[in-house]
Amino acid sequence: MAIVYIETNFLMSIATGQDFEATNLLSNRSPGVRLAIPEACFMEALSVLEGKRRQRHRLAKDLDQDIKELSRDRTSPSALALKGHLDQALIENTRLILEIDKRLFDAMLSLSKTAELIGLQVATLDQSLRPDPLLDDPSDSLILFIILDHARHQVSEAKAFLSADKHFGTTEVRQALLGAGIEKYFTDAKNALGWLQSQPSR
Repeated sequence: MAIVYIETNFLMSIATGQDFEATNLLSNRSPGVRLAIPEACFMEALSVLEGKRRQRHRLAKDLDQDIKELSRDRTSPSALALKGHLDQALIENTRLILEIDKRLFDAMLSLSKTAELIGLQVATLDQSLRPDPLLDDPSDSLILFIILDHARHQVSEAKAFLSADKHFGTTEVRQALLGAGIEKYFTDAKNALGWLQSQPSR
């Protein structure tokens, strides 16, 4: 058996199309492979999604304003052509918002059915909030300690951690992961898949 721990970045990499292999890891795993993710990552992913939506809505507002200004120019062929491009950009921007929403919701639903969702324990919360945490960001710190606590109780499985978030890539965090029995750290799903395929059948 093998466990791959994932966090919020995994969900967002699927939602934003930044890691195609993440979708493969989600849907094409062998029976002996478990994905495990803190439940808190679902809420954090929704928060990140809201930020993405605000960004797209700001762009839509700017595009709409430019389109209105260009519409006032009745003589310039360039203004007319540019307006047409901006009209199309506005349409594609709206489509992209919907695509990101759908990809994230589909990934969350799939994980909720197939992955191990790790709950929050009071002791874990207490550890993550102590002075001098491994990570400055409280959300990242909480997620890390949830994973560490869970990993310590999985003594017989090979364990890996997958994250493209550079905050988790520090020497201190990697040492903490190793101390919990998580021997492999991957920054992309392709390498994680390669590792899983190299694991002996159990």
